[in-house]
Amino acid sequence: MRDKERGVTQICRLRNMSLVGAFVELGPLPMGTAISLTFALPLLKEPLSLDAIVQWCTEEGIGVQFGALRAWEVLVLWDYLDSLARLEAGLDQRAGDDAAETSLRLSAAKGEPGCSMRPPAPPS
Repeated sequence: MRDKERGVTQICRLRNMSLVGAFVELGPLPMGTAISLTFALPLLKEPLSLDAIVQWCTEEGIGVQFGALRAWEVLVLWDYLDSLARLEAGLDQRAGDDAAETSLRLSAAKGEPGCSMRPPAPPS
């Protein structure tokens, strides 16, 4: 986590995350503080950095709301959160297939050449 206003970087723990924000284990920060959260996700080669604003604070940490996310960032977060939900529900049989499909869709969303948004061909 990087406090953009003070230029301070701290290691923290993401405890809860959604498409709109996260709960971060961290010391108190004033409401309205602009931060940048940097974290790794399984399908990304590089860490993901998202801008966020502190919305509330407790003794355990802070609640932040993400800034404007780009389409590919929403896709990556959605796929990651969906994979966690399926694991919890015991529906992880397609994990390998979904990882390949997500990788393809992520490349297309980023505008990389040679990729399309077409669904994969049905198995023969």
